[in-house]
Amino acid sequence: MLQYEAWIVEHQNLYIEWRTDLAETGKGLPEKLVFGILADDGVVAPHPPIQRAMEETKNALLAAGHEIVEYEPMDHQAAWDLIVCYVLN
Repeated sequence: MLQYEAWIVEHQNLYIEWRTDLAETGKGLPEKLVFGILADDGVVAPHPPIQRAMEETKNALLAAGHEIVEYEPMDHQAAWDLIVCYVLN
């Protein structure tokens, strides 16, 4: 993915060099990680199999001792309305 240099197109993306050793071995990661989960943005709900997979993943992460932060969307419908208005005009 780094070949696409997403941080140039999307200024919110940070360039962080890929660490193969970390990805392959996990060595250097903290024992407890924090994951943010957005189950439903209030505009488009995931299909039941996706919801089930997300719940299973959440439960597995919790069982492994990690922390889950439930992301509460802030009026995604209004954001979607703005996007659609911009695209259609």
